[in-house]
Amino acid sequence: MRAAIVALLVSWASIARADIALTEGLAQTIAEGRFAEAYTLAGDLVVAHGDDPDVRYYASVACLRTARFAEAEQHITAGLAQHADNADLLGLRAQILLSKGDEAGATAAADQALGFDPQAVDAVTARDELAIGAEARARRAGADPGLPAGSAAAFVDEVIAGISAGDSPSQIAEAFDLEILASTPPPDRTPAGLVKGIETALREARAMRDKTDQQLYGWVVAPDATPSGDRVIVDALVPIESTITPRQRAAIGAAAADPQLRGTVDPGILALVDGVPEEEREALLDRMVGIRTRSVLDLHFEVAGAAGDYRITDLAIGAVSLKDQLGNFSKVIDKVDPPRARWRITPEMIGTVAGVVVGIIILVVLGTRRRR
Repeated sequence: MRAAIVALLVSWASIARADIALTEGLAQTIAEGRFAEAYTLAGDLVVAHGDDPDVRYYASVACLRTARFAEAEQHITAGLAQHADNADLLGLRAQILLSKGDEAGATAAADQALGFDPQAVDAVTARDELAIGAEARARRAGADPGLPAGSAAAFVDEVIAGISAGDSPSQIAEAFDLEILASTPPPDRTPAGLVKGIETALREARAMRDKTDQQLYGWVVAPDATPSGDRVIVDALVPIESTITPRQRAAIGAAAADPQLRGTVDPGILALVDGVPEEEREALLDRMVGIRTRSVLDLHFEVAGAAGDYRITDLAIGAVSLKDQLGNFSKVIDKVDPPRARWRITPEMIGTVAGVVVGIIILVVLGTRRRR
């Protein structure tokens, strides 16, 4: 009898180890970006081990990464029905609710998760994004950001605030150095050329606002700049919420296929299609249309000069540099007509590229407030 019990316990222990290995395999598949494979694996694991909270958690993540948002919520609900105190499931619920714009629900879920585990990663992230959103809205409403007077951070904040107040293209151009137009031919590398480019950027930003359901709450500028040679990098955060439209679907598909277009798409959204085999990408893009997403964009301003004479020499969204993107644009044009193309690059063309990349800031002003 004792031998039978021992054998049974050994059998259960083996099964438990196998379950852990399978769950870790699912987590690793997700970490490696093989999301379609992870979704299939998750489905099999849920059938066999649907009562395991880790399986439900990673199954939900796999669904999110393949734009199956309703299924993701179903896994969270099923997991919490059996494990109401699971901080990971509650934290992921907070993230999902936040992406849908339900800040009250996200706050409640995050607080509940952090009550069980103060270091629950998804809950901490949701809480931080909620705080950034609140601070960004307050700044847009005129709250004092408390940045050091005369600092590069205060300069960047003033530039964004000026855009928010409706500064003209000429006023906005004063904050930028002509270095940002390094890829344009010398005749257009002038203050007038920069103004023309900004005029086009504003026009593109307005078009983006009119054709997409997009909301930006404001901005948050970090108080400490990071040295970079004879420049400093000032970071700013911009919370953004948007619905993916058919037009954006096409843009995401193009950016996924062409590295030179990656800077034209929200990195958080583009991450959904990264690593997806081309034959599966179209179905994924179709599922993305109509999905409302929320993310925080990282903006990095390269600033030269000193107090009273600061100038923006480059701007990056995530890892995408505006100056580099303009250079890529020049290379593309060169391939079309190598002998003369470089000299046909106009400020308006530059403004079109800048409008897509920089438009995210302009939309802090131009984006209309929408209620869900």
